[in-house]
Amino acid sequence: MDESRVTHISIQLCQKLLNPSAVHGHSQFSIFRVPNQLRKVYEKAYEPQIVSIGPYHRGKAHLQGMEKYKMHLLRQLLKRIIRRRGGEGGENEIQEEVRKFVVAIGALEESARQCYDQPICLHSEEFVQMMIVDGCFIIELIRSFVDVDNRRQEDDPSFVLKLDLYITSRDFLLLENQLPLFVMLELFNLMKIPSQQNCDLICMITTYLKYQNLLIGFPVIQGISSPECKHLLDLIHHYWLPSSILRGRILGQRDELKVIRCATELIEAGIKFKKVDAHPEGRGPSMFDIRFKNGRLEIPTLIIEDETESFLRNIIAYEQLPLANDICYATDYMILMDCLIDSRRDVQLLCRCGIIDNRLGDDEVIATLFNRLGDYVIPSSCHFFYSELFSQVNKHCSKKKNKWMAKLRHDYFNSPWAVVSFWAAVALLFFTFLQTIYTVLAFYK
Repeated sequence: MDESRVTHISIQLCQKLLNPSAVHGHSQFSIFRVPNQLRKVYEKAYEPQIVSIGPYHRGKAHLQGMEKYKMHLLRQLLKRIIRRRGGEGGENEIQEEVRKFVVAIGALEESARQCYDQPICLHSEEFVQMMIVDGCFIIELIRSFVDVDNRRQEDDPSFVLKLDLYITSRDFLLLENQLPLFVMLELFNLMKIPSQQNCDLICMITTYLKYQNLLIGFPVIQGISSPECKHLLDLIHHYWLPSSILRGRILGQRDELKVIRCATELIEAGIKFKKVDAHPEGRGPSMFDIRFKNGRLEIPTLIIEDETESFLRNIIAYEQLPLANDICYATDYMILMDCLIDSRRDVQLLCRCGIIDNRLGDDEVIATLFNRLGDYVIPSSCHFFYSELFSQVNKHCSKKKNKWMAKLRHDYFNSPWAVVSFWAAVALLFFTFLQTIYTVLAFYK
């Protein structure tokens, strides 16, 4: 290679190295596309069904029906703000209120663009409008659920009442369907009137989320600032922690991990399963607080509905990103449940114990769900949240008495008819023994 080419290539490489985005890599991003290897396993789990939030799914044909409702909801919101401040909600007042929103969000445009890991092909005007419309849409739907009294009194569109639960629990919590939280906080502050200065958006969001069936034990949080959480999915991941992590427990090493057997085999080894109720206000265990005590696995109930798989896949996909900081408790929970569930028999057992609330109806579907949930998922390279629990369970199963009981149950008590046959044989042996004793006694008489 001649000198001129060496110089040219060196200059190009240096320019790339001096580019801040190249140097900082993913550290500046907070809203990512789902990795392709995860998307191809079950693409539908990561796609919005009703509403697009942010730029990644903007413009898709099947999501256009909701755009007119976003604008209708924003108009209703602006009128309500103006009236609560003493105005009449006329056209000029609406224009002045819109201007305040545009000025505030326009100042955040560059920061908001830098949150996305892919270039956003929208002009400044389109991008700012999208942030305002989508952000107000989310806040209004959440408010309409939490603030029940005002919802009944005000002129809210009827579709809100029908869609708020469904959309928030599904489309709002997709990895690719997020807005920067600092944008939503700014919009929420612009909506306030003097009598609402103590309102807290994060508290309102978490109050709403705790009513979702998936978010067992989710706490109600107040006074969090935007740098702590990046968006709604990050908010859940940030605060939906197992209680032992919140207490600062040191996690076990993953290289020491030895998996546990499935639920039916653990039952054979003498381990019992017990349902644990998580406190609805978040003061009790979260769904990840699983304990092994006195030969008993204590597990909070997991409600499995139509959208459960989508939510679990998105929270696990989020843990595959650099932001997770190696705290992959949802991934670790998936590994534990995959160990416990090998077949529909395991699902049936866990349903009988109250640990799984199957609202899908098909046990085989749930078994397949957990068996495939970990496809192409890379666990944390350092820590595993349930390493101590796995060690305790395996230690219990390795005791000779428990191994013998497990073999006895597996070989001779593996079906109701086998149990009946066993006890019939015992009864027959017992009566034969009694008859022999009676015969011997009769002989000596």
